[in-house]
Amino acid sequence: MPTPAIIERVRDLQGQLAETPDAPSELVREVDNVKKALDVVMLDPYNAELYTSLRDRLLLAYIGFQIDHPKVAGAMQGLVEALNAAGI
Repeated sequence: MPTPAIIERVRDLQGQLAETPDAPSELVREVDNVKKALDVVMLDPYNAELYTSLRDRLLLAYIGFQIDHPKVAGAMQGLVEALNAAGI
């Protein structure tokens, strides 16, 4: 079950993505996919099943963000680790 700490990490990542300057063109589609996945999770933040798709999206986007946006990449990694620790 998603904990309040995990839900807060989702909100934090949403905020960071909203504040991130334009992503490199090759990441724009993946950024949009991550934003959509975050929005879906926040519609029902205690639904553990929604986090599986989110985790997959984060893992795909993580690599592209490491160079240009390491803070966002770190937030993605932290969320994935929190989901794994919670067994989600």
